[in-house]
Amino acid sequence: MSAGHGHIGETPPSRFTLVVTCKGRLAHLRQSLPLFMQQSDTQVVVVDYSCPDGTGDFVEAHFPAAQLVRVPDRPYFNASAARNAGAKLARSPHLIFCDADTILASNFTALIEPLLTSDNFLTFRSASGNSLGGSCVVSTRHFQQVRGFDEVFSGYGGEDLDFYWRLSRMGAQRLLCEPTDVIRAIEHGPQLRSAHYEVK
Repeated sequence: MSAGHGHIGETPPSRFTLVVTCKGRLAHLRQSLPLFMQQSDTQVVVVDYSCPDGTGDFVEAHFPAAQLVRVPDRPYFNASAARNAGAKLARSPHLIFCDADTILASNFTALIEPLLTSDNFLTFRSASGNSLGGSCVVSTRHFQQVRGFDEVFSGYGGEDLDFYWRLSRMGAQRLLCEPTDVIRAIEHGPQLRSAHYEVK
């Protein structure tokens, strides 16, 4: 695993670190990453999890301000491992986890910041269509206390619900944000969800 575009200590800490992972979703990332990069006071980390589309090369060429983590030689996608790899670069008090198909309002961080307390974490519900269940905002302290996402999970889904359950068990309060125009998912068919998992 390798990291590029900046090292700890080069720039002052941001308020947020946004972690986005990609394996076979570069077409979506081309739409979402420009909006991730517009977020105020936000460090953006892109995890190229052995992406067959060349995500890392795309990020280096077009978004050099983003920090890049390359995880090589992974034939199957592990969402937990990919998110944990990105979170290791965080230099902020809060983490934002988004999938490559997540579209944010350009002022997303400014809108969610008043909702955050020292004891809660945010999740989101889509009005219809594709789920936003994997998107969340959590304090880095809470993330570290529950040791991040459980990398034992394989295949599509489940790791996010387990993560939220462990945060709640620890005492963090879940704030479910109802559908708004602040965040949405790019609509796509179910075949993309399982394309890079061993278990379909």
